[in-house]
Amino acid sequence: GSSSHLLCAAGPAAQSKTSAARRPRLLLGALVLIYVSNQWCRALPASLVRFGSGGSAHEFMNVALELDEVQYGLLSSYAFTALYSVASLAAGAACDIFARAPVLVAASALWSGAAALQGCASSYPQLLASRAVLGVSQAFCSPAAYPLIGEAFSKDSRGRANAVYSSGLYIGYALASLSALANRRIGWGGMSLLPPA
Repeated sequence: GSSSHLLCAAGPAAQSKTSAARRPRLLLGALVLIYVSNQWCRALPASLVRFGSGGSAHEFMNVALELDEVQYGLLSSYAFTALYSVASLAAGAACDIFARAPVLVAASALWSGAAALQGCASSYPQLLASRAVLGVSQAFCSPAAYPLIGEAFSKDSRGRANAVYSSGLYIGYALASLSALANRRIGWGGMSLLPPA
């Protein structure tokens, strides 16, 4: 009788302990997926252009929207990088003031919308606008993610957790490179919708 009572009492406690131990890993998995999407969206345009002969409007956005190399350079530099750099300062301050998880969710939704706008763009200004929104919103990703990891993991495992999170950068870039293989089938517009899906 007493032993069964002890087992019943220990059951919920053990389940609670297991659930608590699993929570940081689930959080880390979600953060890695978010970071993969972040980097995939960021690097994707390089796989959606081909300058020179042989490109079709279905496969390549520079052919569809008649972009030259200077316009593409602006897309990948000032339209994204400059705004990303400035927004990173605001992102760090925002993540010190507001709850980080809602900030990250809002930023993810915003860059997913920007990626969708890129896929639906019918003009160069629309493409520029999508990259600008992408640059600003993606600046909030790591300033929110690293503190969340710091809160969820102990000092002894935090370094490994940060390393796992950082792997999302390389996975995202690898997927962006592989995306060129799918351009012929689904087109540059459809490909732009895939990373945030």
